[in-house]
Amino acid sequence: MAITARHAPAWGWQLWLLGLVLAWAPLPLASNRVWALAGLSMVLVALLTLALGLWALGRAAPMPPWRAAWLPGGLLLLYAALLWVQTGAWGGAPLSVDAHHTWQALLQSVGYISAFFLVMVWVTPGEGVLRLVRWLVVLGFGQALLACLLYSLQASYALYHFDFNHATRTLGTFTYHNSLANYLLICIGLAIGLLLRGAESAPRQGPRRHWQQRLRGVLTFALSAAMRWRLMLVVMVMALVLTKSRMGNAAFVAVLLLVLLPVLAWTQRLRAKGLLLLCSIILVDVLIIGQLIGLDHVAERLNQTGLEQPEGVHEESLDLRSGPAQQAWQMVQERPWLGRGAGTFYTSFPQYAGSDIRQYYDHAHNDYMQFLVEVGGVGLGALALAVLATLWHLAAVLRRPYSASDRGLAVGFLMAMVAVLIQALVDFHFQIPANALLFVVVLALAWKLRLHPPPAPNLR
Repeated sequence: MAITARHAPAWGWQLWLLGLVLAWAPLPLASNRVWALAGLSMVLVALLTLALGLWALGRAAPMPPWRAAWLPGGLLLLYAALLWVQTGAWGGAPLSVDAHHTWQALLQSVGYISAFFLVMVWVTPGEGVLRLVRWLVVLGFGQALLACLLYSLQASYALYHFDFNHATRTLGTFTYHNSLANYLLICIGLAIGLLLRGAESAPRQGPRRHWQQRLRGVLTFALSAAMRWRLMLVVMVMALVLTKSRMGNAAFVAVLLLVLLPVLAWTQRLRAKGLLLLCSIILVDVLIIGQLIGLDHVAERLNQTGLEQPEGVHEESLDLRSGPAQQAWQMVQERPWLGRGAGTFYTSFPQYAGSDIRQYYDHAHNDYMQFLVEVGGVGLGALALAVLATLWHLAAVLRRPYSASDRGLAVGFLMAMVAVLIQALVDFHFQIPANALLFVVVLALAWKLRLHPPPAPNLR
């Protein structure tokens, strides 16, 4: 029998391969080493080549229609083409001030783009999306559990020539606590999406029930999948608080109040149980558990964060944190459209750093400014349009009356993406391969949510 899209597996060996790659990415220092990044990118390119080869030989399901995702896919390919032009491979002079590092950035970007198209090819709408999202939440839970365990043991060791010290905050397998916070924020958003999806698809109970039915309902919920996801969410929030990341925890509260609350108020089908979930997160995760494990330390760090660095205060001020981004503006003015070359910030910045910047910076601590420096307005514009188009698509899913099964996941994707975009104002999470890869996968999954009713089954 010929393979059709209807007979394509929701979780076949193809998705297991992709799932294993996503599980591996955070382990070797978040793949933030040249060897780990090169291996990750080559595996993703090889998987995409395999997918295209199977399709060409007629041994895979037909390619899904690309009409929905042509815009983000095309913009990502445009971004890769810009990096290729920067290397000078087209025969002209390189536009990059360091073509070697731009080639490395091009390989990295091709790996991310391969992951985007792998999701589009291998993940089926509906059950396929749901299962991959569940897998990503499990990965986030595993990372949080490991981070909390190492923190409780106050572990200290060296790995890949990096000295880990888990005594003061959670790190997991990341070298930077803010990077772990960013990874967890994405997984937390996906977990909330799963819970909202379950809340909407749960059967509605009658207004009056006997106490035995109520007790049975409570016990059923306690043993349900929703409770498992809820407990995973608690552990991930616990690890997030213990990172003591100011912007990470602030972004979490911001997406709860500025994304989840307005969406619940706007979406009637999600409103009742969604508001109950929101209250539960704020009361249990933030207030009770947060106070027990040290949310006051995060609040203290936020209180000590000022515009300027006062004497005797150890917390980095806003002025000091934004210093590299402010100094980097000179680099943008010199090459505003095509940039200085992807991956060249840390080799170029020392020439422009003012006398008040005394330490070494390999990133701008502002992803938007670093993209402007390296790929200019054209590159940043292509990426920004891809993200904005995805956010618009998610809003469209929320408006559709027949996308009930996808509506909760759309809220989770919105929360995850907005949290990352907030953190990008003061950090460099798009420069961390494990985080950037996870963001691209979420971006692709958003386009697998259905805008149109699923086709009626063929009964013949």
